[in-house]
Amino acid sequence: MRQRIDTDDLEIGMFVAELDRPWLESPFLFQGFLIENEQDLATLREVCRYVFVDPERSRGTAAQRKAPQAAANAAQISVEAPRARLRRPPVDAVRANDPRRFAESFQQVMKLQKRAHLALIRMIDERRIGRLVSFEPVLDVVRELTERVVENQNVALWLTKLREQDEFNATHSINVAILSIAFANHLGYEREALHAIGLGAMLHDIGLTEPSNDIIRQKIRLSEADFAVVRRHPMDGLFSLKRCHELPPMARDIIRSHHERIDGSGYPHGLKGDEIPRHVRIVGIADSYDAMTSDRAYRKAMQPPDALAELHREAERSFGHALVQSFIQCIGIYPVGSVVKLNTGAIAMVASTFPGVRLTPLVLLLKDSLGRHMTPRRMVNLATASSGSGRTWSIESVVDPSRHGINVTSIAVDEMRAFG
Repeated sequence: MRQRIDTDDLEIGMFVAELDRPWLESPFLFQGFLIENEQDLATLREVCRYVFVDPERSRGTAAQRKAPQAAANAAQISVEAPRARLRRPPVDAVRANDPRRFAESFQQVMKLQKRAHLALIRMIDERRIGRLVSFEPVLDVVRELTERVVENQNVALWLTKLREQDEFNATHSINVAILSIAFANHLGYEREALHAIGLGAMLHDIGLTEPSNDIIRQKIRLSEADFAVVRRHPMDGLFSLKRCHELPPMARDIIRSHHERIDGSGYPHGLKGDEIPRHVRIVGIADSYDAMTSDRAYRKAMQPPDALAELHREAERSFGHALVQSFIQCIGIYPVGSVVKLNTGAIAMVASTFPGVRLTPLVLLLKDSLGRHMTPRRMVNLATASSGSGRTWSIESVVDPSRHGINVTSIAVDEMRAFG
C-alpha cells in the first residue's frame, strides 16, 4: 500500500511511486523510481512537497520501517498546493558553471576535438588505401581527451552537439568517445581503463566502408543483403587492426562487440547477458544515444530526454537496467544540448550541468520572452540568475527546437567560432 511522505522525510532506498503533481510537470523521466543517492533526494525536495512511496518496492529494512511512520506524520499536516523549493547551490557548483570558466575550458577542448578529427580521418585513410594502420596518434588524442573530460565533462559534451557529417562518420566516433569516457569516469574506472575505453569508442566503427556508410545514411529499412554488409563492420574493423599487437584488449572487445545486446539479438556473435563485458555495453549505450540524437536521412534527431527515455524502455533487452540508469544519472535530467523553456518565457540551450544542481544548469539564452532571437547570445547560470524583479529563473519544460526555428548544430558551430 502506498504511503504519503513529506520529501524532507525521504531516505535513500525508498521507491517513489507517485508525485504530488503529474509526472509530465516534473523533470523526472520515469513514472516510478528508486531513490539511489543524495542527488535524487535533493531533486525531489526541490520539485515536490510530498510523494507517495511503495514500501514493498523499497530497498532495505530502514527504508521500509521509515515509510509507515513518515506517512503517519505527513497525515497530520494539512494538504497544501505543490510548490518548488529551490535551495542555495554549493559554492563549487556555482564556480564550475561560471560562464567565463566555461568559455576558457571550451577553447582548449575545441582545439583537441579538431586534432582528434584529423587523427581519425588519417587513420581511416590509411585503412582505405591498404597501408599499415597505426592507432598511436588516436591514442595520444584519447589520453588528452580523457584529462579534459575528467576535468570538465560538460565542456566536452558540448562538442557532441556538432553534427557536421563527413564521409567516414568521424564526428560520430569522437562523440561516442567523449560520452563513453564521461560515463566510464562516472562509474569510477581508472585512467588506463578510461584510455582503453575511449580508444575502443573512437575506433568502434573503423570497419565501416564507404558502401556500408551509404547504406546506413540512406535507408531506414535494410534488405538482407544490406544488413549483411553492415553487420560485417565489427569484424572488418578488428581485422584491419590485426597487426596492432599493443591495442588494449578492452578496445578490441569494444570494436568486436559494440553491437551485441544482452537478449542475444545483436551481432556479430549473438552474445547474451554477462557474455558482453560492461566496458562494451558502456560504449554501446553511448553509441546508441549519439545515434538517436543525430539527424539521419530518414528521420530527425530525437531530443536528449526522449532518447534517454527510449534507452530506459529498451534497457532490459539491450544493455541492462542498472547500467542504463547509471548513464541517465551521468548525463543528467537536462542533458547538455537540450533546448528548454524557462519560467520567464525565454528559450535556452543547456550548456553545462553540475551534480547537486541538475535543475539549475548553465544555459545559453537563444530567444527572449517575446520569441525574438537574442543577439548576442549570452550564458546564464540558473543557480544564481534572477530577473530585475528578483524572480528566480528556472526550467519550465523541454521543447522541440525545430518548433522555435532553432538549429542546435549551427548554434554550436557559431559558439565554437565565438569562443575560438
